[in-house]
Formats: sequence, structure tokens, C-alpha cells
Amino acid sequence: MVYYAMGNAGITVRVADGEVGTEDYEKTTISPSYAFSDNVFGLVEFSTEELGDVEQDTAAVELIYSF
Repeated sequence: MVYYAMGNAGITVRVADGEVGTEDYEKTTISPSYAFSDNVFGLVEFSTEELGDVEQDTAAVELIYSF
């Protein structure tokens, strides 16, 4: 996993590789993020995942509020 910050913005890249049972597993995620304030943080996450012959793409949007 690598995280790079650029002021209020940042980007995270994660790569996972291994085996689940007898199947090969690989997942790659890219997640740009932004701190809107000290208490509000948002990010978008894009992932591609392979388990054996099955491939799946997912996307998520998160808004985190801390108090």
C-alpha cells in the first residue's frame, strides 16, 4: 500500500496477491481522497479483483465526519 499526500488531497494505491484455497487471488485498488476540513474527509475508491477465472470491478464513495 502506498499513500501520497498533496496538501488537502491524497491518493492511495493498494495491491493484494495470494491464494484462496486453490484459486489465485489478486486485488488492485486506487483511491483518491480530499480533506474538506479538519472534520470532513471524502474519498472515492475503485477496485478490480480476480479470484480464479472470475473478475469483478467495484466502486465506492465515502464521506467521513469526525467529532
